[in-house]
Amino acid sequence: MLGACKVSTKACLTLVVSKVLDVLLKYPEDRLSTFGCMQRVGQKHPEICMSVTPHLLMDHPFFDNAERDVEDPAYVCVLIMLFNAAQHLPAMLSLFPETTLKHYAYLRDTMPNFVPRLAVGGDTKELNLVGSTGSRQFLETLLSNIQRAYSAPQARQALLKAAQDDLDRLAEIDPAFSGTANFTSVFFGAQLQMEQLQLATTGQSIKAPIKECLLQLIKKCLMLQNLFSNLTTDDQLLVKQMCLRASALNLVLIVKDRSQSALGPCQLLLHIASDASSFLQENTLLVADTFTSAILTKLASVGDPKPGRVYREILPIVQTAAPVVIPQINTNIKMCKARIIEPTESSYSAENVIKVTAGLIAAVPFVAELENLQQSQRQDLRLKVKYPDQNVHIIVPRKRDLKKVMTEQGESESQWRLRTKVLLSHGVWTEASTVEITICLSVKPNNELELCKPVKVHFAPKPVKRGL
Repeated sequence: MLGACKVSTKACLTLVVSKVLDVLLKYPEDRLSTFGCMQRVGQKHPEICMSVTPHLLMDHPFFDNAERDVEDPAYVCVLIMLFNAAQHLPAMLSLFPETTLKHYAYLRDTMPNFVPRLAVGGDTKELNLVGSTGSRQFLETLLSNIQRAYSAPQARQALLKAAQDDLDRLAEIDPAFSGTANFTSVFFGAQLQMEQLQLATTGQSIKAPIKECLLQLIKKCLMLQNLFSNLTTDDQLLVKQMCLRASALNLVLIVKDRSQSALGPCQLLLHIASDASSFLQENTLLVADTFTSAILTKLASVGDPKPGRVYREILPIVQTAAPVVIPQINTNIKMCKARIIEPTESSYSAENVIKVTAGLIAAVPFVAELENLQQSQRQDLRLKVKYPDQNVHIIVPRKRDLKKVMTEQGESESQWRLRTKVLLSHGVWTEASTVEITICLSVKPNNELELCKPVKVHFAPKPVKRGL
């Protein structure tokens, strides 16, 4: 509420800052909300912020002061307010001491969503890669090179491997294009796995174990199905065709292996084929590739779809399948991802261990921000806790802990904030070890897609102290 208000005097702004810092001292777990409040206060009051800058920074006109701790939340609050005010009033930069400018560089890197870009330390123009001369042109060149190598398998595979690294890097440096880059990268990764497994169906040996390749291929297909939104009908058809190929390869290789039942993979293939057929019937303008058309025709002609019969029918099609069609550029694709704000690895390092009596529970505050999470995926959100002994606990957060991020325009449509507590418990350990906590989507039973890298916290269950 304070962030939406306006004050008219220097004394009033000083009082607001003082009271906000008092609240932060009393409720340190609400520092993110406090940072957002101070950010909006600075944006709305640049002139008044300029008048109180020396007072808030404790800057003496003649004597040098001791450098303040940039990890102090109260000091960070003040800096966030002043930096956001300086964005609208660049003359404020002349009032900042040298240490404050150094702290700006640190905070700009660690919390760019709160600290704006300022004219500090040289050129401040952001690299703009969007448009015909940037990311799109790069991706067009990349796809055209791969298309030229369509008839040369070795050259195409080498280009696909190199393209994955380039696209991952592009997603990092151009956030506006990250969804498209990540989608294309995952698609290329699935295509590489598919071509390797296709060789295995003909009896040729491949470098990686077949089971591991199948698991990676299935995971990438699940990512294409569940993590990306704003797909066109052409993109959706490509994803369905990719999943159909993956399920066909899965059935063929499992039947060849003869070490497990093929009934489940056969039912999965029939289900995916039925879904693809229904999608093509609903979108009559779309044309399936030769592999999809052949598979759907064969499966439709099978009267008794038992695994052995289906295997014999689709084996020649799988072995002679042409490479997958390259997706067209769609700049509207968004990827669901998360960013863990709390806990941080620095807050629970080896010097700051979570200690608890073995068998009891330690509650760790957990805050994460999610982007492009669809409304239908809220119920699939999970927290995954992995202990050093490889035990994995899947936690279902409460629905009330997940809320849309509030902005001045109202609720955000694509950004969510999860604020909850992760419960840790284990038997006795001889020393502290790291526990990995991450946030993921449950897309199938025992199949979770991680939305971010796990954060590691040090945890030490101690033996029970018994009286003498």
